[in-house]
Amino acid sequence: MVAAESLVLNTGSKVLSRLYFRFVPTRERSKITNDPDKTDIDRTDRAILRELQRDGRRSYAALGALVGLSAPAVRQRVQRLTSGGVLRVAGLVDPIALGRPAMAMLGIRTSGDPRPVADAVGALPEVGHVVLTAGSYQLFAEIACASARALLDLVEDRIKPLDGVSACETFPYFAVHTNRFTWDTP
Repeated sequence: MVAAESLVLNTGSKVLSRLYFRFVPTRERSKITNDPDKTDIDRTDRAILRELQRDGRRSYAALGALVGLSAPAVRQRVQRLTSGGVLRVAGLVDPIALGRPAMAMLGIRTSGDPRPVADAVGALPEVGHVVLTAGSYQLFAEIACASARALLDLVEDRIKPLDGVSACETFPYFAVHTNRFTWDTP
């Protein structure tokens, strides 16, 4: 991720944490909780999510005024959305600022179940995202390295030799055109 938007949740003057928002697939959400009541999202939850995406620095009191709830009620909903896996709290980091300007997307073909390969690739510290896909590649992985040479070494020495990898195509980034951290919450 390049030039990441930073969203901060606070309670007046005290910053609690940086937030980014994504909807968690059902399979992953089931690992977080088995209680369907914790992951149900109503109209008010969606309004809170929309407002946090617009301005993650809003306090619970300010959010409450926008959605018609008290600050404690907003806090409780945000905690429920977080524990239910709908809302994740994390710091977004710009890999270029961390000295990793060589970025690429890898298209990985596997010779069997892609999930063990996804686990192995995802465990590498240079890997930011791994997704399982349909089509000519079973996996896509986004990587960020300190140099073009480090990127080459990662692909040739650590990813291509993994059991189950039958092919790996590298798509180096020239620039990141769109990097969105907000999603429509109908």
